[in-house]
Amino acid sequence: MLYKFVGGDHDAILNVFEKAVVQGSIKFNSAFHCNDPFEFKFRSVAPKDRETFDEWHRQHAPEKTEYEKENAWRSFEGDAKEFNTQFWPRVQLMGNVYVSCLSQRWDSHLMWAHYCNAHTGFVVCYDTKIVDFLKSDKDSIASGAVNYSLELPCVNWFSDPPSALRPIMATKSLEWSYEKEIRFACKGEALQQAIFKIGDQSVISGIILGSRASQGLIKRALDYQKTRESFIVKMICSKLGTFDLATFDVEDNAFYSNEFL
Repeated sequence: MLYKFVGGDHDAILNVFEKAVVQGSIKFNSAFHCNDPFEFKFRSVAPKDRETFDEWHRQHAPEKTEYEKENAWRSFEGDAKEFNTQFWPRVQLMGNVYVSCLSQRWDSHLMWAHYCNAHTGFVVCYDTKIVDFLKSDKDSIASGAVNYSLELPCVNWFSDPPSALRPIMATKSLEWSYEKEIRFACKGEALQQAIFKIGDQSVISGIILGSRASQGLIKRALDYQKTRESFIVKMICSKLGTFDLATFDVEDNAFYSNEFL
């Protein structure tokens, strides 16, 4: 099972439920709008010599003119080399890449607090078939488990194949490791805040409601459950005598003390 933490204020959360659960819509945020503005960083490594540079172009970019290749070669020199080989390529990459993030866990206090708006949101539970569904999208460019590291990934300009850029999209600071993220990246028209893909509702197994979910959200989830017999509606709670999180089945006309205070 994979999980998507979803939040929103009281007025918006029901609309989010309709899109994310009922319609099966999957949101891909622009890389520019990730909550960590320091993602997609990398260290640039210049080609070891001009022959390596020229051979790369013969294999991967034969359409480039001599003028374009000369400008690219000169970008590794002078006061502007960091701008040319680190800052500007990162801007171009982020402008055209959109990411959707799932997690391998549902029981993170931090993610419930941050992504689910202090437990007023919910978690969408996906069957693992969602992975193949998203990877098969025509605009997909990378997918897989995030690598958490203290080191930036390296880009060996004009030495590695173009696919070597993919680790940039799947490497985050070690401080984010508690998320256990599975990331999907796709290309799209530049500079949109987000794009949406219509998913397959059959891969949604159910939801886990936050412990402060509104009565309106609880009712909507239970009403939807009546239209899909196998759809699971649970709520997050804290186990007695411990900080560990657990879930329980939500039922009509029932009230539970789940120790969220």
